[in-house]
Amino acid sequence: MKKLFILLICLTAMLSIGCSGERQINGRTSKLAFKSVRVMKEYLPKRQKLEFEIAFWTMKNGFEKNSEFLDAVDGNTSAELIAAGKAKFVELQESGRPEYTKFSNWDAMIKSYEDERFEQDMNHKKDKDQRQKESMNNVLYDLH
Repeated sequence: MKKLFILLICLTAMLSIGCSGERQINGRTSKLAFKSVRVMKEYLPKRQKLEFEIAFWTMKNGFEKNSEFLDAVDGNTSAELIAAGKAKFVELQESGRPEYTKFSNWDAMIKSYEDERFEQDMNHKKDKDQRQKESMNNVLYDLH
């Protein structure tokens, strides 16, 4: 019984140590990087999710070779990726890339994409409401 108790304490300690670290991007392959980014994004606050996603794609667009991109993001936490994305944004903006020069700074780009997402969400909601109204006058029922 005493050995079982000691084993239980050791197991609990190992699990708490192993699970206490902040999530990081696994950059061994593209598939693993995308999967770890998707998981990390789920645990972020709503405002930070968009910034995290934009930082990831800014980093992805900033490297010509996929291996360079994977090396740059491997092991990054969400805060580190966002900081790297901001730095890459400035670099791409200074190099004259048109998709980045149209924004005055990082915050302006984030705000623009937030507004775009909000508008898409509102249009999606309007379309859904319109379909529901149209289906109310329909004699064919959806049995699914």
